[in-house]
Amino acid sequence: MTRDHVTRREYDDFGRTVRAFGSNERAAVLAGMPVNRSKVIVFIVAGVCFALAGVFMAGRLSSAEGNMATGFEMNVIAAVVVGGTALRGGRGTMFGTVVGSVLFAVLANALNLLGVASYWQYVLTGAVLIAAIAVGARRSSAAEVRGAG
Repeated sequence: MTRDHVTRREYDDFGRTVRAFGSNERAAVLAGMPVNRSKVIVFIVAGVCFALAGVFMAGRLSSAEGNMATGFEMNVIAAVVVGGTALRGGRGTMFGTVVGSVLFAVLANALNLLGVASYWQYVLTGAVLIAAIAVGARRSSAAEVRGAG
């Protein structure tokens, strides 16, 4: 067995563990998965990502405050939902989230170039979010109907 194969298997096991304890932590523990170690790794990776985001934002704004990113929550949720992740849980992909993020970045840039006021930009972001939620709800109800028949 090559080292590359072992490393790939370790990543696969880590991903399965994260998915398992994200769905049902008790079942993952009872299955003998290393839940605590995986949680620590997930929090370390998330912390590094948050730190990098803070450094990038401070560099972009040439200042730093504790509440610099207030108001970004809606944009993040909208990007994830538009990317295909259901609000009630379910499967989401990194690619879908990136596509949703790029969509909202292009939308915000276009609205800025067109001179649209900031509050209308929030209204449009909310409208896109509502449309994505409606499409997701319609898709899941259609899947339930197909599954029941």
